[in-house]
Amino acid sequence: MGTAGHAVTAPQRLGLLFNYDWDALAFDALSPPFAFDRAGFDLFSFPSNVRLAGFDLERFAQRQARRGQARGWAGVLSHHEQFGALAAAMVAERLGLPGTPVNAVLAC
Repeated sequence: MGTAGHAVTAPQRLGLLFNYDWDALAFDALSPPFAFDRAGFDLFSFPSNVRLAGFDLERFAQRQARRGQARGWAGVLSHHEQFGALAAAMVAERLGLPGTPVNAVLAC
């Protein structure tokens, strides 16, 4: 039990993909009440972005979906265009979470 007899609940867990720079600062300010599992790399800075050469988005999304299922993600998001938005949509779709449909991201 927490203070004043209130039950303490665990923070809601979210998957956060390609979270760097100003995004990381903003999301750090949101915990609690949220807990974040982070994945991905810095798409815009060397040497991190060298990983793009061999990056397999399908494999990344599948791995994050397994992780999200095991960790009980309530949602998945990314503020990075291209890979981040598409990866978040792919993971959300696999987990049955609300999100932008993959075909809508591809159409954009």
